[in-house]
Amino acid sequence: MAGIGPIKEAAKGTRDQRRHIRKRVLWAARLDTAEGSFACVILNVSRSGAKVRLQNANPISSHQPIELVFEAFGAVSAEIVWQRGDEIGIHFTADPTQIAAIIGASLSL
Repeated sequence: MAGIGPIKEAAKGTRDQRRHIRKRVLWAARLDTAEGSFACVILNVSRSGAKVRLQNANPISSHQPIELVFEAFGAVSAEIVWQRGDEIGIHFTADPTQIAAIIGASLSL
C-alpha cells in the first residue's frame, strides 16, 4: 500500500513518549461513541493507538470509551485522548498483542 511507513520523528520541541512505532496509513473507518457515529480516516496506527481525522470536525468528549471500526479488521475498543480541530488521538484499551493480531499482519506491528 502506498504511503505506509514508520513515523520516527517527533514534532520540533516535543519529546516522543510512544512505546510502539506508528505506521502511516490511509484507512477508512468509523468512530462509534456515546455521542453518535462519525466517519473518519485513520492517518497512522500502532499497537497502542491511532491518529484519526474526522470527516466533520465535531467536538467529541475526551476519555470516553469508544470503538474504532476498521473497514477491513472490525472494531477495537479505545478512548479519545486528545482532539485538535478535525484530528483525534486514540488510545486502544485492548492489549497491544491483541491489536497486533488484529491489524499487525498488514503492517508488521
